[in-house]
This record gives sequence, structure tokens and C-alpha cells, in this order.
Amino acid sequence: MAKQRSLEGFRISADGRFTGFIYHDRKTQETTRFGFKQGWPENIRTLESAKKERGRILGKIDARMTEAADRIAWQKKYSDFDKLSDEYVIWIKETLKRATVESYLSNVKNYVFYYFINREGLNNIETWPKNYKEFRNFLKQAPALKISKKLSTNSRNNCIKALNSFMKFMEEEHYMGPFPRCKEFKTGKADRRGLEDLYTDGEIQKLISNSHDAVTAGENGDLYSLFFKLLSQSGMRVNEQLGLHVGSFTFGSVPEAKRALFKRIAEAGYSIYGYILLTDQPELESLYDSKRKVPRGPLKARDEIAPEYNRYIPLIDEETATQLATLVSRRLKEQKCAKQDNLIFGFTYAQMYKVLCELRSKGKIKAGADVHSLRHTFSTELTKRCQGDKTVSAEVLGQSERIAERYVHLNEEIERERRQDCNISSPERRVKKVTF
Repeated sequence: MAKQRSLEGFRISADGRFTGFIYHDRKTQETTRFGFKQGWPENIRTLESAKKERGRILGKIDARMTEAADRIAWQKKYSDFDKLSDEYVIWIKETLKRATVESYLSNVKNYVFYYFINREGLNNIETWPKNYKEFRNFLKQAPALKISKKLSTNSRNNCIKALNSFMKFMEEEHYMGPFPRCKEFKTGKADRRGLEDLYTDGEIQKLISNSHDAVTAGENGDLYSLFFKLLSQSGMRVNEQLGLHVGSFTFGSVPEAKRALFKRIAEAGYSIYGYILLTDQPELESLYDSKRKVPRGPLKARDEIAPEYNRYIPLIDEETATQLATLVSRRLKEQKCAKQDNLIFGFTYAQMYKVLCELRSKGKIKAGADVHSLRHTFSTELTKRCQGDKTVSAEVLGQSERIAERYVHLNEEIERERRQDCNISSPERRVKKVTF
């Protein structure tokens, strides 16, 4: 073994390289030897550079010790994060509506806590405002949870709103004093187009027809084509449609309470061949696996499953209604379990999204196409046909009039780029129609 000598606390090898140093902690009375394994560079050969490197390493040690002390002081003075998280959940449920609560809790967990605590180790929340700029930069690069693309401007702002809500909770519960809010991203016309882009008739037809080719099995291809077609004609959310069971599809007369709604839709020029009854919806997580039997909960923004919250969605295309009826009949023959457990489509969210990604990659549909935008398209079209009456769209789609107004893009700039022919469905002949 080559002999080493010492100089002012540094160890020097026989060939003149500074190989490390000895550090004595006066508080703990412990001595630590630093070498290559602790990050000491291998080619330092001057005393000046060795001292500089030692200062850098000791500075990092002091910073970590200071951060640990702050974290311990925070927990001693306030509370641990598990308790804070539980209290925040209770606070936000009392403060916000149910639909918003789920979004806020998801963003706090997956983006706010992930960045500040898991990634940066900033356990002292009082230091968070100093890192708002870095958090905003993180959101620009962060991926969305369900799809392989970056967060939209609206989604980034939702994460910032979740951060500000958590900080507000800390302030109102007297865990900390007043704090500066994190600024949201500016949204211009271009951002709004990206978030709620409308489909043209041609784009909808490409999505429907090409989805058959994206799946090798012909039967599954027909199934995916029907899935995207129904999305474009119903305004349902993706998880609502994935969770449709055989009892949701109905022919016959509409209940008295909904006849005025369906009459208004018919007056707008639509033919109605049946309707879908939504009484509940599946839990989103269960749609990521292959289970046919999934737990179900109240419709979005509803606290319970009740008749007054039911949604009635008209089937406005003869071919779609016929295909659905055939599919429901087939499902009843295939399975002998309870009706409520028979999902009409039977594939998972991941399988549906895989088809969508394949269509994008092959250039069959526009890049970045989001099937949720079909809901926006239907809402816009329905409102326009009803002479701007947003109440019809709001009731059919299960949303507030404020949200319906946001879905409806009527400004001239976007309208010029939209489709010229707004007729979603105009079948030449009518079959079994719903009576009012």
C-alpha cells in the first residue's frame, strides 16, 4: 500500500494527490474521514483547491444539518405531515364542492406534495413560498397522470390552485401566518383552444373509421368505432361511457319529468331513438384493470345516488341506437350475472387510450387529440341548435350552466376555424322513436 502523509488535516498520496481530509464535529465529538466514496475528487493536487473542495463539502453538510433542524423544529412546533394531510382533507371537504374536492386532493398529492416533500425535501412549509418559481418550472415539464403528454395550462393552474388552497388551510388553521400566493399561468386564446379544442365533422369521422383499423380483431374494431361514435353523439365523459352497463340502455317512453327536456331537443332538429339512463358511475380506478364487476358511486358532483340526480341522454342516431341494442343483447347472452355487472363495452381505460395513441402515432387523427373534447363539441353543437339556451346542454351533460358556457365556443376567431356543417346526425329515415 502506498504511503500517505498529512498536511493541515488533508491526506496526501505518494504521487502528490490530495485524497481526502479528516473532519471533527465539535458538537457530537465524532471524527469522519472523507475520501473518494464521499464525493472527494480524485485529481486535486494543490492545497488551495483542496481547501476549496473541503469548504464545499462542509457547506453541504451544514445545509443538511440546518434543514434537518428546521424540519424537527417544524414538527415540534406544528404537527407531522400525516396529521396535516388528514386535517386538510376534512377542511377542503367542508370548503369546496365534491367534484372540486377530488381534483384538489389529487393535485395536492401527485404534484404539490410530490414536488415540495418527496422531490425537494422541503418539509418546512414556511420555506415553500421561496420555491414557487421552481414549482412553476416543474409544472411546465411534469407529465399528466393518465396520458403521455405534458400538463395543459389549465391543469398547471389547477395544481397551483391546489397549492394555494393548502397554504390557505395552513393559514386559517393558524399553523402559519399570512403567505404570498403562487401566481397562476396566463391563459390566452391559444391556450383555450388547446384545452377545449372542437372537432370538425371530418375529424370525428376519421376517429370513428380509423379506430377499427387500429385494432387487429374485427369485433373489437367495431366496438371501438361504436365507442367513439357514441362519445361524439352523447356528450358523456369517458369514464361514464366505459362504465355503462346493460341496464343503462332503454327504449320506450321518457319519464314525465324529462319529457319537456326531450321535446326541446326534438325541436332543435334531432331525432330521438332511445335514451341512456345514468344513475351512477364507476369508480375511476376500477376502469384501469380488466374487471367486469366494478364498484359504483354517485354521479360527478353528487353526494349520493338518488333518482333526482339521474341523467337522461338521448340517442340521436338510428345506426348508433341499433348497434347499441345489438351489443346489449349480445352481452346478456354472454353473461349470466346480474344486469348491473354487465358492462356494455367491457374494455379498460388503458386499452381505449392505447388505441387513441396508435391513431395519433400513425397520423390517422391529429396529434394531441383528446377524446374528452368530443364532450365539448357536443355541448357546443347542442347549445347552438337550441338558440343559445345553455340549460338543455347543462341538463343532458350533467354540468352547471357556468361550465356549459365555458364549453360553448362562439367567438368569431374560433368559429371561423370550426366546421361549416354543424349537423351531428340527421338520419334519412326514422325508426322506433321515444314518445313524450
